[in-house]
Amino acid sequence: MSDLVMGDKGAAGDSSLVHLMVYDLKQQEVVSKVSKSLTYLNECDCEVSPDGKRLARIEGLNILIWDAATAELLHRIDTIKPNDSGKLQYLEFAEPDRLVSFHGEETVRVYDVQTGRKLNEFQLSLSLKGLGGHPGRKMRASPGGRFLATLHICNEGPQKRVLRLHMYDLKSGKHVGNLPLAENLSHLTVRDLVFSDDGEEVATLLYQQRERDFVIASWSVKEGIQSGFCGPFPAISTRPLTKERHLVWLKDKSGWVHSGHYLVNRKTGEQQQIGNSDQGIRHDAQIIGPNTMLQFWESEPRRTTENEMVPEVVQW
Repeated sequence: MSDLVMGDKGAAGDSSLVHLMVYDLKQQEVVSKVSKSLTYLNECDCEVSPDGKRLARIEGLNILIWDAATAELLHRIDTIKPNDSGKLQYLEFAEPDRLVSFHGEETVRVYDVQTGRKLNEFQLSLSLKGLGGHPGRKMRASPGGRFLATLHICNEGPQKRVLRLHMYDLKSGKHVGNLPLAENLSHLTVRDLVFSDDGEEVATLLYQQRERDFVIASWSVKEGIQSGFCGPFPAISTRPLTKERHLVWLKDKSGWVHSGHYLVNRKTGEQQQIGNSDQGIRHDAQIIGPNTMLQFWESEPRRTTENEMVPEVVQW
């Protein structure tokens, strides 16, 4: 990974100004910045393409696509359709040339990044309304853009509700199968859904509201089985912000980092703290190499004229 996109509010007293900044991680500098006058910058609203060349974000019912290096606006895609009341809620690059958007409770659309043309539209077999949280935390495109994974709670009998991972082919829009969670869990909120780098497995971080703790479950897409379950872990306060991932796979798939500073060993199920959880407000955490994580912190946001983002590399 050579580029990272971050969202940052403007100076104190000018909360309507938002900066979308692209950092070069090797040179450790900002390579481009898009400044927009917005009422807020919501989670899951902006994305950087896998090759780092394009930046996209949601603005109302429009999708805006920029050149990441020059900050030039390339396309403004109007997603409004006749008799369409579905809110544009989620955006993700399936690959450098394809962009996935989610509308209302069931509609998925795929756009060509180069032309802005709509390539496909299909309906999910079940609504994403359940399980709480932002829809962007209950769906994810696989690396390479072949599949779209979604999480649903399904009623399968009297007092029997089963969490299932559903898979869709992004090019055809066809539903290709689903995998259940073996454990009997209830009153869940999804904090994240992520694919491994090779696209062969997908994992979710779930918050159990009654027990007030977290669990991590994973499935093998390749073998069609549940491949892991870890937890429960004590609840930790997290603050979802732009592009933040609550759950990140380790490069060798030996475990995950969740909530920015907790490492979970997949084999033993043990959890250990990494980094400094008391340093400030965490804005992003991403694995950038073997046993290496990059984090951005906000330093003393109430005492400075601008919110300063402080990078930190954590190793274990």
